[in-house]
Amino acid sequence: REPPPEPAAPAEARDRPGSGVAAGWPRHPVKSLRTEVRSVVGRWPSACRLLLRRGTMPTTDTDICIEGFQRSGNTYAVIAFQFAQPGHAQIAHHVHAPGAVIAAVRLGIPVVILVRRPEDAIVSTVIRWPHITVRQALRAYVRFHDPLAPYRDRVVVGRFDDLIADFDAIIDGVNRRFGTTFSRFGSSEDSVRTVLEELDRWDRNALGQGEALERGRA
Repeated sequence: REPPPEPAAPAEARDRPGSGVAAGWPRHPVKSLRTEVRSVVGRWPSACRLLLRRGTMPTTDTDICIEGFQRSGNTYAVIAFQFAQPGHAQIAHHVHAPGAVIAAVRLGIPVVILVRRPEDAIVSTVIRWPHITVRQALRAYVRFHDPLAPYRDRVVVGRFDDLIADFDAIIDGVNRRFGTTFSRFGSSEDSVRTVLEELDRWDRNALGQGEALERGRA
């Protein structure tokens, strides 16, 4: 006799990363839990300072805060902005948490929030970090942006597409809103190439060679 068929897996199991879709159960539970906690506590500036050991939080010495959800052009923007300035700029960046933005607003520091279309940011995130599921990335995207709605009139929003096409428009917006005199990037072929080369160096230092580096470029 044929053995009875095994019962079908629940829907949550069928779409977990191990089955080919990074939307259900996490492949690495500890890393996944850490990601979930970070996205929850990141809305509070004090929690960011105490618990999130990444990026640079704004201080009274900060010249500008450039923040965004992961995979929204953060590294490109930071490198390009620094490249454009005649001297070294103190930039708060890469915390990837709304608490960093809120802290900067409270300090009266110019802020740029980088925003990428959710579908693009989320797909890029789960490729870069395979332990993050699509559902987690969706929750994190909402948790990043929702607490910032009350501050939208006190920051400059830089769309990902504008960052790539015309970063000068974003810098001009910062200067108009905050009365600053930051230098423009220029977006010439030479300057863009220099920034991309530096971005590649950052990625290699952070990710090394091989599959992780290729995922980081997604």
